[in-house]
Amino acid sequence: MSRQELAEAVNNYLWDKHRRRVALDDTYVGKLERGRHRWPQALYREAFRAVLGVASDKELGFYIVRSSSSPLPNRTPGNGSSAGLALSLVSSELSARRDQENRVSSGGTAPYLLPEPDKMLQAIEAANGEGLLYADRLSRLQEKVREHAANVATMAPADMIRHITPDLIDANMMLRYARNVDDVQVLNGVIARFSAVVADEFSVLGDTKQAYSWYATAMAAADQSGATQLQAAVRALSAMVPLYNGRQADAVRLAQQAQQIANMKPCFPVALASMLEALARARLGDHCEARVALHRAQDSHDALNETDRAESFFGFSLRRRLFYEGRVRTMVGEYDAAQKTHRQARQLYSPQVVGDPAIMSLDRAMALIETNEPEAGSQLIVETLSSLPVSHRQGIFLSLANRVFAATPIAARNLPGPRECAELLDGMSNS
Repeated sequence: MSRQELAEAVNNYLWDKHRRRVALDDTYVGKLERGRHRWPQALYREAFRAVLGVASDKELGFYIVRSSSSPLPNRTPGNGSSAGLALSLVSSELSARRDQENRVSSGGTAPYLLPEPDKMLQAIEAANGEGLLYADRLSRLQEKVREHAANVATMAPADMIRHITPDLIDANMMLRYARNVDDVQVLNGVIARFSAVVADEFSVLGDTKQAYSWYATAMAAADQSGATQLQAAVRALSAMVPLYNGRQADAVRLAQQAQQIANMKPCFPVALASMLEALARARLGDHCEARVALHRAQDSHDALNETDRAESFFGFSLRRRLFYEGRVRTMVGEYDAAQKTHRQARQLYSPQVVGDPAIMSLDRAMALIETNEPEAGSQLIVETLSSLPVSHRQGIFLSLANRVFAATPIAARNLPGPRECAELLDGMSNS
């Protein structure tokens, strides 16, 4: 049996027995034979035993390498245990899913775009000999949190997911070898933040199942981090998924939960959660409570420190405040005030940001349609969607555009503008 035949037999066994789709190949088998990878994950060991007809791991030469002197086990020099080996495993996993990534880029979904936990553990076992010190890796991950949080506004969702994947893998790898309770909490905080960003990107793509799943992961990690503000922040951010998918009561519940965890003290989570609660209540038609929540969000923002006002996914900047404030005012029918607020917000956006400005334009289209200007409103929807990059013509943007157009009176839908808009939305929804 050749290496490739053995790899394919193992792949078939894992699918037939466990419905686990993997892509082991002759290269991986070669590394096992040369002793470069000595302790595959449990399911792989089971598969090799079954295919080769042996009763124990020992018969296959599998054994664990332990080190008593280092939190990251070392391997003997010359055994191929370099950082390149870990990278090759991760690269192989990502390459095997390239077609799924392409589906995300074109508007589809990729339920296994990010490696499963067992793949992450496989990678760490191969990475034991990498050169970076533990503390250096931890510091690098914390810097990556700041970098990814700053890039959310300008990077396309699928690209954002691809960029964050290697760092999420590394954080999961390090968690297994955390040296003390403090490191465990720090790593859980890192994982919570990475997972929240991934959840948000899936939400933008319209994959609510993945968004809810990744926010659940973010909440679990945040709860293990010991950071109360992070726990509140993740719940506040997660409220955006039901908010943009017609489940306003759930959005209110999550927003209120975030405020309670933070004890209503002025901070980023309370400011954001209050604003999202205001928007959800406005969509529910409860304009009085929406205004109360809006005022609470404004007061909280006014009291924020510089860190919480940062231009970041984990910050509530003036730009972000004005964006949501204009949205709330649109929903409660204060169209002139909303337009003025969004005009101020637009001045704070860089040309590279496309998502929020598009939503503000769609809100303006809603105001036009609601004030008996369906022709102008429909034309603005067309212009907004047409100006978006292809990667953004889906998910929450297309959903919002459809919802705005739905407010067009039936009698006005034969006008040129509404007719063109209906054709564009139909084409995009069915593409």
